[in-house]
Amino acid sequence: MPVRPVMVRLIPLLAIPLCAICIAVPAAGAADLRVSPPGAALLTRSAVGHPALASAALAGFAEIGVGTATSTYDSTGQTVGMETELTGQFVAEFGGLASLAGPAGTPNGNVQVTPVDSEVTCTITHVFAVISNLSVEVFCFNYNGTPAASAVFTVEVTRPKSVPNGVLDFAWVAKDNSTYALKGSDQYNSSRKTNSVSHLGTGRYLVTMPGPRSASTGTVKVTPVGTTAGDCDLARWAASRRGQQFSVDCYSAAGTPQNREFSIVYASRNNLMGQNGQNDANAFASHTALSYQPSPQYDSRRGAAVTVVRLATGFYYVFFSGSPSSGNKNGGEGDVQLTPVSGSDRHCLVFWSDQPASPFTQVFCFNNVGAPVNTNFTVQWVASP
Repeated sequence: MPVRPVMVRLIPLLAIPLCAICIAVPAAGAADLRVSPPGAALLTRSAVGHPALASAALAGFAEIGVGTATSTYDSTGQTVGMETELTGQFVAEFGGLASLAGPAGTPNGNVQVTPVDSEVTCTITHVFAVISNLSVEVFCFNYNGTPAASAVFTVEVTRPKSVPNGVLDFAWVAKDNSTYALKGSDQYNSSRKTNSVSHLGTGRYLVTMPGPRSASTGTVKVTPVGTTAGDCDLARWAASRRGQQFSVDCYSAAGTPQNREFSIVYASRNNLMGQNGQNDANAFASHTALSYQPSPQYDSRRGAAVTVVRLATGFYYVFFSGSPSSGNKNGGEGDVQLTPVSGSDRHCLVFWSDQPASPFTQVFCFNNVGAPVNTNFTVQWVASP
């Protein structure tokens, strides 16, 4: 898809040498620049260097584009491919992960998707098995609601085999206007409790994931489900005596509240796949400063730090400083997932990522008419093994 003019105006910023940008990056431990999510006390960065352990989950990720799958990972060691169906409709195929397909097009696990490069939104439509392959069908739309023929997106799948480090909870909300306990193969709670959802009004939901009593640490990712254009974002999240609670708002392509299905995952002290031993980092970018280290954030390597640099309206660099790339034997940029945290109809995409000795990603956020807009967001990165 041709890049819209609004993004072309940002291109000169990419010519700034990375070393020049890094001058503005604060040193690790700049606690005065840290912020907390709505309703939470000031939080500190969590840095835990856990040893490489046996795989705790069947999992995979890939960047899917026109005719190719890149930056791929499949925990079974099989290949990852893709197919194009109708205009804007794509299928990511993970060899060896067929067991992650559940009944009636739902996952036996969790699936998340984030757009890359173009001003599009992407929804999960179906999850199914073909022989030994897990097939994840994704539909991408231009911001005006028309199918996006040349969309690119990252997709991440997981199903725990054993309880992972930290906390991992996920849910597939398949009833778009109901309040109910979330049960089935597309739900998981590492504290062995039952997730639930409350429908608060048109397009508004409260998801509760019981677990350890703690502040609003960790990270959250939300992806819309269905065959129509629109999006879901996170309005806020907070800890309670019942566990973590997430306010999710969903919208049509026109930006009006809309009841719809969605997939949500929460992780603390681990990545969204619950894969122990990976090089990964995540953060909640919610500050108006030009350069800061967000809080909460998590870094799997001691001494690593996430730093966010805002270059222009809606345009950000996120540096995962001190997080090595694991050798990057499969090529690519690892996997990056994003979710706007706004309480209004916002979208964020991965504009560009790289996985050198000090990995980074670029994030672009825009509203439902394609205009750049400053937006809080969660960001999750895991290295290509």
